[in-house]
Amino acid sequence: SVMLEPSQELDGVMMSQSFDSNGVGCYTDATPGDANAACITLGTNEESILPEKIVLYQNYPNPFNPVTTMKFSLREDSYVKFDIYDLSGNLILYLFEDRVPAGISSIDWNGSNHIGQKVSTGVYIYRLEVDGVSYNKKMIYLK
Repeated sequence: SVMLEPSQELDGVMMSQSFDSNGVGCYTDATPGDANAACITLGTNEESILPEKIVLYQNYPNPFNPVTTMKFSLREDSYVKFDIYDLSGNLILYLFEDRVPAGISSIDWNGSNHIGQKVSTGVYIYRLEVDGVSYNKKMIYLK
């Protein structure tokens, strides 16, 4: 039989217990109804575990005001563009464009557009572009 430990919190994100393909216990981002996300083994080992693929995580907190954090992971050093759009596809802000090392990175957004004005309440898309491939997720800004 399998004993599930209680959920753990990591950087403010609830993790649920899971098992990797080798049957080793680990924790994953809670993704109800979806396949499990990447397995994270909680421990004190400083060695970083590189992801097998590019992952764009859900922002936290969501909905947010005044600031939200968006995380992504890269399997290798890559040139990355990170932008914010409204639901009509209009560019709100070029947030970031640079080379990023492999591993997990995070970027904050304070709900401001390219001229520093706060955006209106609503749903926004954050887009990570790596090597010409885009990864998108939605977030909600509340005033």
